[in-house]
Amino acid sequence: MKRISVISAAMLIFLSAISLFAKRAEAELSKLLRIPTIDIVCDGSYYLDFGVDGKINDLKNSYKYVCGEFGYNDRFEAGADIDLDDLSRSLINAKYLAFSDKDRKGGVALGVYDITSDRVATPYIVTAYTISDYRVHLGAMRQDRKNRFFTGIEGSFGDKFILKADHIEGEGNVTAVGLGYNINDRTGLTLGHIFSNTGGEGLIGLEFSRQMSEERGITASVALPDRGGDMFFSILLTNTCSYKKAKSDVD
Repeated sequence: MKRISVISAAMLIFLSAISLFAKRAEAELSKLLRIPTIDIVCDGSYYLDFGVDGKINDLKNSYKYVCGEFGYNDRFEAGADIDLDDLSRSLINAKYLAFSDKDRKGGVALGVYDITSDRVATPYIVTAYTISDYRVHLGAMRQDRKNRFFTGIEGSFGDKFILKADHIEGEGNVTAVGLGYNINDRTGLTLGHIFSNTGGEGLIGLEFSRQMSEERGITASVALPDRGGDMFFSILLTNTCSYKKAKSDVD
């Protein structure tokens, strides 16, 4: 069972990784591009990914990490982003799906991420609903002791293209836009742009994603500051497994 589609996985990984220049990524909860969603890892399933991010001209200072997430009872997920260079900087997250329709086109979820000993965790509430072929996300979080609202939208165009965009208000946050193209059932390309809320430097990047098997895949991306500067890279190996037979429906 795949965690999410090839191109959706590419977008999620890509637009999270290339924003590391501004702020260390959150623990790898189920999300759109930068915002949390009502989505939950399937009951009985988990994934474990290994990644390396950094600057191409400064490889020795690359950020190496393992991130994982598991689902339980189709309404709860929890996971961690483990910093292999400094375990004290590792992050934990958890989410509970309070309500949803059968197809999860709409619902409400409560969660928290960035749980660690040296920073204030970020609790949030998020809703989703579907209008025609588009899914809209709205929510609020308590980030750095300040209330922040966020929103996002996603939609597909035929079998080849998918567009996702989201925004978190406030200084230090960003607006992210991603356009994905499915070359075939296993291979995809993603073009993305991250915009700073304060008008500062953003990032433009391109990623290649390949699903090697039903359980394993690889993504590789490069990104450049939109005002010039050092090139960033990201490589991620993904692995999805089941620890028990997954259920197909939400109770």
